[in-house]
Amino acid sequence: MDKIQVCFLHAIFLSKIKESADNVELAGGKKGGAEKVKPGSKAQPQSEAPAKLSRPPKKAPVSKDVSVAKKGKPGAAGGPGAKSKKPGETKEIVETELSVEVCDELAAAVLPASCVKMLDSSNWKERLASMEEFYKVVEQMDISEMPCQALVRMLAKKPGWKETNFQVMQLKLQVVAVVAQRGRFSKTSASVVLDALVEKVGDVKCGGKAKDALTAIGEACSLSWISEQVVSLAFAQKNPKNQAETLNWLANAMKEFGFTGINVKAFINHVKTALGASNPAIRTAAISLLGTMYLYMGASLRMFFEDEKAALLAQIDTEFDKMQGQTPPTPTRGSTKRTGGQEEGEESKEQEEEGSAGDIMDFLPRTDISDKITEDMVSKVGDKNWKIRKEGLNEVAAVLSEAKFIKPSLGDLPITLKGRLTDSNKILVLQTLSIMQQMATAMGPSLKQHVKTLGIPVITVLGDIKNTVRAAAMATLNSWVEQTGMKEWLEGEELSEELKRENPFLRQEVLGWLAVHLPTMRSVPSDLMLCVPPLFGCLEDRNVDVRKRAQDALPVFMMHLGFDKMNKATGKLKPASKDQVVAMLDKARAVMPAKSAGPAKAAPTMPVASVPPAKALAALSKTQAPIEDSAVAEPKADPKKVKPGALPAKGKAVAGKKPLGKGKEEEGKSGPIFTLVPNGKDLRVKDEKSLKVLKWNFGSPRDEYVEQLKVQMAPCVAKWLQEELFSHDFQHHIKAINSMIEVRPYAYIDFQH
Repeated sequence: MDKIQVCFLHAIFLSKIKESADNVELAGGKKGGAEKVKPGSKAQPQSEAPAKLSRPPKKAPVSKDVSVAKKGKPGAAGGPGAKSKKPGETKEIVETELSVEVCDELAAAVLPASCVKMLDSSNWKERLASMEEFYKVVEQMDISEMPCQALVRMLAKKPGWKETNFQVMQLKLQVVAVVAQRGRFSKTSASVVLDALVEKVGDVKCGGKAKDALTAIGEACSLSWISEQVVSLAFAQKNPKNQAETLNWLANAMKEFGFTGINVKAFINHVKTALGASNPAIRTAAISLLGTMYLYMGASLRMFFEDEKAALLAQIDTEFDKMQGQTPPTPTRGSTKRTGGQEEGEESKEQEEEGSAGDIMDFLPRTDISDKITEDMVSKVGDKNWKIRKEGLNEVAAVLSEAKFIKPSLGDLPITLKGRLTDSNKILVLQTLSIMQQMATAMGPSLKQHVKTLGIPVITVLGDIKNTVRAAAMATLNSWVEQTGMKEWLEGEELSEELKRENPFLRQEVLGWLAVHLPTMRSVPSDLMLCVPPLFGCLEDRNVDVRKRAQDALPVFMMHLGFDKMNKATGKLKPASKDQVVAMLDKARAVMPAKSAGPAKAAPTMPVASVPPAKALAALSKTQAPIEDSAVAEPKADPKKVKPGALPAKGKAVAGKKPLGKGKEEEGKSGPIFTLVPNGKDLRVKDEKSLKVLKWNFGSPRDEYVEQLKVQMAPCVAKWLQEELFSHDFQHHIKAINSMIEVRPYAYIDFQH
């Protein structure tokens, strides 16, 4: 080799030494450099150590873990509530495993010599002093110079994780947490300490610090990854205390991090093992974890445990019942926290407002059952013989039960099931509703594609005359909305067409359902405007319950559509109807809830309790045995009691009579002469207290009292009748009174209000 080649290699070697030495921090926090290191000085061995990493196997990991610059304030992450990485920085850090020798050299380059020396001292006080100094250094270390893997490996130096002094052990666990919070902490670094952390989770004095360290690693490496590792390690150790506390930590971590990315399938077997444990603490922790998971997964979670013993399943159901109505807490850790300053995407907003499970349910393993939905099965479901139809429905239910979680491919089954919703045999209707609830749980958010074909027809069932059938239909409808959200149900004209049906049961149920769900939405499709005309029609419905539901729904419609749009829509109404509807709109505007403020205070409870179809079917089966289609008779309507504002058949006829004789003068006098104004008396009393109206207190009526009475009577008395009552001709008064006497048995009910 000639002199030129030797000089060239020598220059490369020196440049490598200088490059590595520039990244070394000497004891005391001073920067080192090849040109500043004097021969024979104490710093020389430390500056030479990283030069060994210039060899191919060692160079890459050092550059990824040590030399990547990152800004950070010293000491900013030392506290329990300290923020870790930059907002929005979620890119995974990749790192190869380093040898023990390399880790020792890297750690020695950033830790004081006295700290390294006393780590394995036989005197616990010296070990404690060493860890205190260790903790102080990593808390103040420049993030760009923190060799995470090397530092956590140093903690395993004898006695390592077998440390008997709890104060020293607590500091070791705190160091892990700080390094994970502040450094570029990788899964490789995490793997070095996870086993030791899980061993300490159940420790009385150190368990809390161990959980804090696991949480910090979860923020650095994602909860979805660390949770699988931790649970697997805990159940491999066979330590009951550690297993129970690991499950408790995971339940709390899910609330802090959220559920996104969690691999449900990875936990199910471990949770089942925990449920079968002899230690009661493990079983309790497992059930508590299931309760937390239920907040995110809903009823779908139960399907994994339907094969458990009845007593255990009852405990699980009790825990799920506790979670009913609760919403998952807002995540405070992980990627959600790191991107907290950024705006959410429109898609995520829609998912949140619809209340659907979103991509959480996508992590469930799903089965394609399209090949099991055979032509023979579909043919049976649509057969003319009710017994064969029932047999086909049983086969469908069995396929769904076996698959548990399914893909949305169902072939021709949805169209065939739609026909069973109008089956003349009510038992088969209830069975179909039960199957549809199974579908909702099994299919999850993918159910959206079946809303128009199979979901909307459930609304028609809400008009059934039987309470049990309506209750089962409402339970099915709510189970679908839980998975799909409301958006798909409001798009198009299908819902408005249902409201146009002059069926009091259907109108009550649908309006009550909308009054509950609309306030929970941030925005609605423009097609909701199509429901306004039938809503106005419901305000004048003959059934008092329909009118009440329509009045309750007005404010929540208005919160999305606005007063101006709804007021403009009254232009197509008849003059008499328009005046009444406009008055109700003015009243609704005063109680209109704010958007995204949750369910409106005035939102009614559902007209009938939602009863699962299976229970309704069991109740109906006791009174109605399966019979041939030809023998199935539609049940007769229950006798209706007279309600305020709802005139019976006789009353309607009398109210619609032309009471003042015959001829042209009677034109325009058809229809009811009285109209119920909701809470009319209460509003009048309120106006009197606020001095908005004259009190009814006088010796002889003056003109202002007469005009006020006209205004107060206008909304509740037919126009022609009011003209007769306020006529200057006494004979007209007599005619008006005679007309009221004819409907007296029913009219007095209205006047009570």
